[in-house]
Amino acid sequence: MKTPVAHRPAPLDDAMAAAQRCLGAGRWDEGLARLDALPGAVAATPAVLVMRGLLLLGAGRTGEARGAVRRALAVAPDHRDAHVLAVRVESADRRTGDADRLLRRGLRLRPDDAVLWRDAGSAAYEAGALGAAQSALRRALALAPADRRARAILATVCARLSAERRFLGDPEGALAAADRAVRLDPAVVAGWSARLFARLMLESTTGADLYADAAAAGRALGAAAKPEAVARRPEAGRPAGRPIAVGLLSTSLAQSSVRYFVEGLLRSADPSRIGFTLYDEPADGASDEAFEVPAGVRSVDARGLRAGALAARIADDGIDVLIDLMGHGWYGRRLAVLMARPAPHLVTAIGYPGTLGLPVPVHKLTDRLIHPPGGRERLHEVPLYLRHMHCYAPPPYAPPVSTPRGDGLVFVSFNQLSKLGPTGARAWAAALAAVPGSRLLLKRQDLARADREALLARLAGFGLPLDRIDFDDAADHHADHLAAYRRADVALDTYPYNGTTTTCEALWMGVPVITLVGDRETSRTGLSLLTAAGRSDLVAGSVEAFAACARRLADDADGRAAFRRDARTLLSASALCDAEAYANGLAGALERLVDGAPARP
Repeated sequence: MKTPVAHRPAPLDDAMAAAQRCLGAGRWDEGLARLDALPGAVAATPAVLVMRGLLLLGAGRTGEARGAVRRALAVAPDHRDAHVLAVRVESADRRTGDADRLLRRGLRLRPDDAVLWRDAGSAAYEAGALGAAQSALRRALALAPADRRARAILATVCARLSAERRFLGDPEGALAAADRAVRLDPAVVAGWSARLFARLMLESTTGADLYADAAAAGRALGAAAKPEAVARRPEAGRPAGRPIAVGLLSTSLAQSSVRYFVEGLLRSADPSRIGFTLYDEPADGASDEAFEVPAGVRSVDARGLRAGALAARIADDGIDVLIDLMGHGWYGRRLAVLMARPAPHLVTAIGYPGTLGLPVPVHKLTDRLIHPPGGRERLHEVPLYLRHMHCYAPPPYAPPVSTPRGDGLVFVSFNQLSKLGPTGARAWAAALAAVPGSRLLLKRQDLARADREALLARLAGFGLPLDRIDFDDAADHHADHLAAYRRADVALDTYPYNGTTTTCEALWMGVPVITLVGDRETSRTGLSLLTAAGRSDLVAGSVEAFAACARRLADDADGRAAFRRDARTLLSASALCDAEAYANGLAGALERLVDGAPARP
């Protein structure tokens, strides 16, 4: 929301323009100082009070923002921007009842104001009320069909709805919502990001589909890129002996599973070879365990920084290699930073299992099992090979491994069910058929919000025996979630989208995981993880081999018990958890990249 500037004395114009720039750059205190310098009578005008409220809200000072917007509404009860800001303030403070009341009041005053409907939809979106956001934005477009901003926001809402459908086990619905987003506004990257994620879940997706959609996302980003940010990019090269300055670009790392593949690296890297700076946007709310940035790692709070401002900060910090940990995750919200090329070398890693499609040079961190040279999956990026792509750092609060209870063998999957396609389901059904009397436990808290009837129909359509499937939708603390593996004998990986964190967690809790291998990154991650863990015997190349592996594990109770007993010792000594070796391998790869040396074979 941009405060309209009418004809005002020059000092007020200057102060408001400066405050607007500070708002965009996340410099809340500086913007407030600009407004504080205004005369009292001028500072009490609605436009200035709204700007003050925006800055205070950005700074997290919600109570003060509420006071500013209430003063604005007292002076001008029908002020459009004051009403929209009031909704945002109450939504930020989780006061949804007050937010709804204020929104209804504003719309009663201006029922045919398309901009108010648009801004109301935007506020509802930011508050997470996606249904209300859709309704308001459709009303805005009915009143003003040419409003490109309303169309773009509605496309973003559809992208987020796509993600919700995906998490609730409905990949087809996720793709349909993403397609709506792309049709509404092809320039909105979030729509393409949602479409790519939905496509990754579907077995019918081809490599050509993913490559083309990624390229379209890249074109959308390229059209919106601001070339002035590129001029701030430092020149390539580094003085001899200086550690490589590596930036890590993330969002809400403490609440992301990516953290378990970064923590070991940050703790174990040799500071004489790599110096890390983490650019993160911490989210509100506590995670199961706070993410503590290790000593020696610089941390930059990127909340409120738009792409250009963050790119400028990264360039000013003299970063040699910027490693993106999100890709098209979080609706591609930080890909514009890569487009600005704030570092001489850009790398994408871990967070997104596919090609980005950016029209700028990017390397992709991978290994030769996931992306074998000459493989069928096409990448827009240049592969940067490590021995193994992932290094897992198990959470210290993981409960002890315990012996499963019960008579029959229990297969489990704690994965998103959207990751399961027809071939993966046939593999699960074959495993159940190969072990008479066995059951399958599906556990995810997302299941509590899913359309259970539709989900059961989908699983039945895949040929799974519903009478042998149990569900657990408890919203556990992570430690309790891990403890639920005491109910498991064998974990079944999903296909065409393998698990990553779930596979590592099952292994750490002493539960073997059977994976089915395909021809793209999402269906080869299990191969990489299990090979790194020293359990390539659990990798299947066909449905028949998957079932045979399940039968073998079922018959080998002593072997399962031995793995349960020794899993943590074995994994700690394996490449999957060897953080020091992983850090040294990454340092070597980045040194060759930065210094222009040829890659090792």
